[in-house]
Amino acid sequence: MANYKQQLFTDEHYNTHEKRNVLGRGGQGVAYRTKDTDIALKLAIIKDSGKPITDKVEIRRFQTKIQNIRLLPIPENINITKPMAMLKESAGYVMYLLNEMQSFNNIWFDIKDTEDIPNWLKGVEEKAAKQLAHYSNTGGLRRRLVGLAKCASIISELHSMGLVFGDISPENVFISKKKKDNEVWLIDPDNIKFCKAGVKGGVYTPKYGAPELVQSKSGGSFKTDCHSFCVLAFWLLTLNHPFIGDYVTNSNTDWAVDTDEEKDLDEKAYAGILPWIDDANDDYNYTDNGLPRSLVLTDKLQELFQFTFGVGRTAPWKRPTIFHWPKALMEAYDKTIECLECKMSFYHEDGLNVCPFCGAKIDDLLIVKTYLYDEKNNKKKNLEWTLIRELKSKDIKITLPNRIFSPFSNKEFDVPILSLNRVRSSSNIKLKRMENDLALYYSSDSNSTNLERLNVLNRLSITSLTKGITLIVKGHIPMFIEIKRIK
Repeated sequence: MANYKQQLFTDEHYNTHEKRNVLGRGGQGVAYRTKDTDIALKLAIIKDSGKPITDKVEIRRFQTKIQNIRLLPIPENINITKPMAMLKESAGYVMYLLNEMQSFNNIWFDIKDTEDIPNWLKGVEEKAAKQLAHYSNTGGLRRRLVGLAKCASIISELHSMGLVFGDISPENVFISKKKKDNEVWLIDPDNIKFCKAGVKGGVYTPKYGAPELVQSKSGGSFKTDCHSFCVLAFWLLTLNHPFIGDYVTNSNTDWAVDTDEEKDLDEKAYAGILPWIDDANDDYNYTDNGLPRSLVLTDKLQELFQFTFGVGRTAPWKRPTIFHWPKALMEAYDKTIECLECKMSFYHEDGLNVCPFCGAKIDDLLIVKTYLYDEKNNKKKNLEWTLIRELKSKDIKITLPNRIFSPFSNKEFDVPILSLNRVRSSSNIKLKRMENDLALYYSSDSNSTNLERLNVLNRLSITSLTKGITLIVKGHIPMFIEIKRIK
């Protein structure tokens, strides 16, 4: 039988695992490191005490639950940690450890009091300065956007199978520790299940639960997953919870006059009883705390948040589905540029050449635009995608992904297709085709004549990107891609 101080656990295959320090803690369980560097233990806990479950009936109930989850049609190649083996006499299981990764909570919500304040933030109020410094040091706007897009992509794949994740929170989403890597995984699959109508009650992390779930009006569903994801996304991007506005932070003492229930005002906000901070029809809970929304949210993202937290607060069926989010987040990501001085990222606008955070000039950009292509009349039409990247004057190293060359895919939007690199000791730029089966053609002619097929082994060297080059994708949906350097 399991006990609170037990250190050794045996799994169903009779392997022994030694419990070590805590990796993460949620409302239903605690994850521990083990003696093996690539294996972790997940132990279910009693909600009120936080101690491991020891009752034999409850242990068996938990084991049955996990066995049922293992039978669900969860894709093998999806980035969700799955139970490797059940523990024999404990409510828990063995899982692979995500080495070199941290939870969203540890990377983006864990702001240290010791955060150094850089020179570009001197004179800013200390708390705000530390928040901005942390925002920058953890990858800024750009890394948050791509991390959230990949999180939404994983959830969308589950939803496409008819499955609900059930407990989306920063503790359950992991991203690479290294800022240059953006691999994302979901952990804690204990609550994955088929979406069923008519069920009430469900699991959620406080502050992230959908109103209908917190208020016990329904159970976990696609819509509750979407709400939890959107709370996570809004909070990460703006540094403010979508329901904690000035009315909540400034009026706690007045709430008792308006209600006969002795509930904390924050609790009512988290339950979705109050309007959200940017409600288009009710501004009494508005706040300008956090980062200015215009700096971190595109018009499309603001629209999706408005539908989710506005009408979607009381009418869940009006919320955008999770399938809307990967594309909207990656469209935003591809329109960001990063300041080479303060490392903060922000949205590029025509004519904008100054960082809004530190005032440094941004004067060397690569702009890629994708259009639908009318092959018959040899002309472009309908702008489909825009990618903008800052360049260092002596360094060009850009990889263009498949969302530039094909209609957006929620699952494979980040597959690399083409790299652009400066040739050493030369001003020439080398185009290198990467592994892919697209019928891709190159032209140095803006009228897309004299096309040359660009195969995997081709390496085209061009003298300059300032005049621009053209790429044509032929196939079911022809694409016309313009690449140009603007200095």
